Amino acid sequence: MSALILFEGWELDASTPEVPRVRDLDVATRGGMRRPRDIRQLIERNRKELEMYGPLEVCGVAPQTSGGRPGHEYWLTADQTAAIIGFMRTPFASAFRVTLTKLFVAYHAKRMPGVESAPIQARIGDDTRAADFLRATCRMAAKLSGRSVQSIQGELRKPWGVASVYRIALSSLSHTMARAQEIADDALRHRRLPAYKRQGELPFSKPN
Repeated sequence: MSALILFEGWELDASTPEVPRVRDLDVATRGGMRRPRDIRQLIERNRKELEMYGPLEVCGVAPQTSGGRPGHEYWLTADQTAAIIGFMRTPFASAFRVTLTKLFVAYHAKRMPGVESAPIQARIGDDTRAADFLRATCRMAAKLSGRSVQSIQGELRKPWGVASVYRIALSSLSHTMARAQEIADDALRHRRLPAYKRQGELPFSKPN
């Protein structure tokens, strides 16, 4: 990795700054898997679905013992991470998914200094990075809540009286992102996660 950074206690690969990635073993360990390396088999079994969110990034790692075979590790995007957590089925996977969602949201918010002071006439759709960020967050909120992206976007734009979320003032990006996160958090608190329940996740406690 040529651009590893430490952000809020997580090691992130920021080689492509707009698409940060987390290491598979970090996700497995903090997500409660008893044998963290099993996450790599889980990733392979669900490779087709994970690659719907973009190509998997695989990196070689040195063998653990002298004469051992070189291994590999996966570095996952925000969407890939959310998907793989859905397959982990650990007791607190759903709460952990919220933690990681907040991590990626905080990372992107920090990458956009000055957004809050953007001129009022500027719209989210006028800024490619802001629009991509909002689009990804709406997809994440929809996945967590079991709702459609259109439904999430409709709720976000309603207070502003605009026809599209991308017509919301750029200066209101952080507020809009926070509301999307509230929708996801509310869904988890009320256990409105039909897609993940069908995958057999266990009940979880309300996240702090």
